[in-house]
Amino acid sequence: MNRFIIFGGSGFIGSHLVRELKQRGITDITIADIVELSSNMFTGTRFVRCDVRQSIPAKIITSPAVV
Repeated sequence: MNRFIIFGGSGFIGSHLVRELKQRGITDITIADIVELSSNMFTGTRFVRCDVRQSIPAKIITSPAVV
């Protein structure tokens, strides 16, 4: 699969995962987090505001993906 959704992708571990996926050529990355960071590393990714302590919006997962 080439579609990834990363919950908490703006944090320390998530941002390193985003960097690794981009280096491997993955282009369809969605970051679901409560904080949107503005960084060149996140260019080309999609951000969805999401708090995992609340209900997860269904719009985040629109097709098969690695979560």
